[in-house]
Amino acid sequence: MKEVLSRCSEQQLSHRSSGSLNTPLHMSVMRGDFECVRLLLEYSPHKHVNIPDKYGNTALHLALKSMLHNIPYLNAAKEHIAASSEVGRENQSFIPAASKSNSSQKHVFEQLTWFQHNAIAIVEALVMAGADLHATCCPPSANDFQYYPLIYALRLCAEDETEGFIFEQEKFSSMLHLVSQQTIQSLQRWKVASTCMEENIITKFSVYAGVVRLLVLAGTEVSNRMRAELFQRFSSETSLINELCVFWDSCRIEKPPKLIHLAKQKIRLHLASVQKLHLISQIPLPPCLQDYVKINYL
Repeated sequence: MKEVLSRCSEQQLSHRSSGSLNTPLHMSVMRGDFECVRLLLEYSPHKHVNIPDKYGNTALHLALKSMLHNIPYLNAAKEHIAASSEVGRENQSFIPAASKSNSSQKHVFEQLTWFQHNAIAIVEALVMAGADLHATCCPPSANDFQYYPLIYALRLCAEDETEGFIFEQEKFSSMLHLVSQQTIQSLQRWKVASTCMEENIITKFSVYAGVVRLLVLAGTEVSNRMRAELFQRFSSETSLINELCVFWDSCRIEKPPKLIHLAKQKIRLHLASVQKLHLISQIPLPPCLQDYVKINYL
């Protein structure tokens, strides 16, 4: 694939096939092939990230929709595993049969989970490549709610019945593992007195909540206009939506800091704490980030 991509023209990389007008990136995203997507983003100009298909779906829409299509099967497999385990405990004579069925369903669940892992890694790669976070996949209408990426991410949280799954940090990104386990406020180390915190509402920690946080930290707007609709459509995710609202409301004049700014601040504080700012060039950071720290803090 590297050999083919190295010889492709820009026109070939962005070619929209007949029918649904899918580009190579669209098709790789729908297949859940993270390595293909990574290579295409490496060789393809970033402007190809936001090419829409026939229905207005960008690659980011298609990645999130693929995950949504997988959710019912994950829920069913998890439920079957739990039911088989319960039958085995109640009737010892059925343990061999129940164990065999349980093992089969666990294998199915692992395969489905692997697809979700790839899709989540793809979402992160697309966001980092400059995917449009406010692109809608249906024509604007006064009557229809706009389906931009954040809506699909919240649907993932609302429809998931598996109580989340362990995101395999070592196989994919550490960043999504972090935002899946921490609130935005804890990442910023803010002391925020919000309604959700005062009432001790348990904030959702899962890989899907991590996708929501990633999209907001990457720049998705949570405006006052859309909030009533979000609370109405995703009533089960009130605490998570409250978390996003607190994040946006904390900055009245300027928009909240994006993930890259929080990362730069964290790196600066860490370097200052160990008193080794002069050794910035020895740390395995991208050159542009090293230059940023040097210009602003040295």
